[in-house]
Amino acid sequence: MIVKFNSNKLLKEKQRNVFLDNNRFKVIAAGRRFGKSYLSTYFIMAKAIQKKGNYFFVSPTFQQSRQIIWNILKDKSRGITKKVNESRLELELINGSISFLKGADRPDTMRGVSLSGVVLDEFGTIRNPDYVWADVLRPALSDQLGWAMFISSPQGRNYFYDLYNSAKDNQDWGSWQFTTLDGGY
Repeated sequence: MIVKFNSNKLLKEKQRNVFLDNNRFKVIAAGRRFGKSYLSTYFIMAKAIQKKGNYFFVSPTFQQSRQIIWNILKDKSRGITKKVNESRLELELINGSISFLKGADRPDTMRGVSLSGVVLDEFGTIRNPDYVWADVLRPALSDQLGWAMFISSPQGRNYFYDLYNSAKDNQDWGSWQFTTLDGGY
């Protein structure tokens, strides 16, 4: 079964520009209500339906993942979902891909899984973000040549700020900065 996302109908212009960008790693600093999580939902679902694999959506805590994205993810994957596990916050798609919601507050629970992609939501507020990214998630992407999307509202000069700036100078990385107004809200 071929499922195609028409990003022209689903995303605002600035969100669509990020969605269509071919960089493997994307860093998006945007104001509240820009639509970062909404964008990441479509991105993770489009990638998961194109390539069978394991995909993580990581928030600072497991509860935040549930609050931020779970209902949106279930709604936007309607028609391509094979199985939903409400207690573990996992979606299996009709092609065998599995999307897992995770909390960065327990990073070692994310070890051992080969990942095709990961969204790190509110990355600027994650505790020990360098450990979560460099020691836990980045190695899990290696064998699949997986992608990563870092999204957050700016939180001052921290690891997310450094990642955003270094992305400008690294091949296969893209970085964007948007205001809430840029999202059309």
